[in-house]
Amino acid sequence: MSSDIGIFGMGTMGQALALNFAMNNFKVACYNRKDQFFERMLKTIDTQKIEMELADDDMLVFDCLSEFVKALQRPRYASLGKEKVFVSFLFVRFDD
Repeated sequence: MSSDIGIFGMGTMGQALALNFAMNNFKVACYNRKDQFFERMLKTIDTQKIEMELADDDMLVFDCLSEFVKALQRPRYASLGKEKVFVSFLFVRFDD
């Protein structure tokens, strides 16, 4: 499976951005570090995918950075976001 775009960080903004891309026919790879909230985040995303009638492969979630990168088609594009008072997202292209 080859994803069109990657979302790095699956907080509130990352989840919304990933779902928006997936609903608009983009294949999305998502990365989030594994912490105490990871399993709850997976359940939330699975519920949202069902409600929005998205296929399982429309949005893939990884906790391994190398697997996340491998899931992206070339050239690889990913969004890196930071959620604070001012929200900024940076789309980067990276190659091997």
